Amino acid sequence: MIEETRALLAKCSEEERRQIFDELRASFQIHPFEARMNARAEVILEALNRAGDLTLRGIRGIIGEATFVREIAPQLARWEDVTPPGDLPYDCAVRDRVSIVTVQVKMQRRVKGVAWLRNGCAVVEVQRTRTGKRDGEDTRPYRFGEFDILAVCMEPSHARWNSFHYVPERWLIPRSGNPALIEIMQPVALEPDTIWTNDFDEAVRRHRSVQPRPNAGD
Repeated sequence: MIEETRALLAKCSEEERRQIFDELRASFQIHPFEARMNARAEVILEALNRAGDLTLRGIRGIIGEATFVREIAPQLARWEDVTPPGDLPYDCAVRDRVSIVTVQVKMQRRVKGVAWLRNGCAVVEVQRTRTGKRDGEDTRPYRFGEFDILAVCMEPSHARWNSFHYVPERWLIPRSGNPALIEIMQPVALEPDTIWTNDFDEAVRRHRSVQPRPNAGD
């Protein structure tokens, strides 16, 4: 039946296939985001296609986060997603038999639409998107201790949304003026090394060890 349907569709004009597509689409439940926006997926995609670079930068970050939460985390052997609801300083929390590990997901930076490389390394921006104040202090910077693992989506360089590099949060570079804060622009190795790994379990092992941050290239 499926092969016969495909053969019939191949004989249809583009306009006829579009009509069939629209009728089939109407028979399926719409995506929750379509309901939330009260707009069809095609309209939402067209709006995104018209968006400027700043908006697209935020969208890419959301896609990277969603890829980790929906595709990477569920495939991690021996790990259970235990992310609580609420506005948290991390994007995902997973638990094994030892403890809970919290993960902050960020996107490798682009400049003018292409992967930003500096001194042979990718670059990731590690700060919150929104600015704000709490007790007179800027809430945009991340402080050490707010999450355990930084996961960087390497799609700009690797052309794959499921390509992630991981590093223990305590191995990130601190700000020179305030070592309690994480430096905004962090270098990311394009290939796994002694600091960055593409293996989540290895990143957790490094996080749980007492080993200090190695020197790059060791």
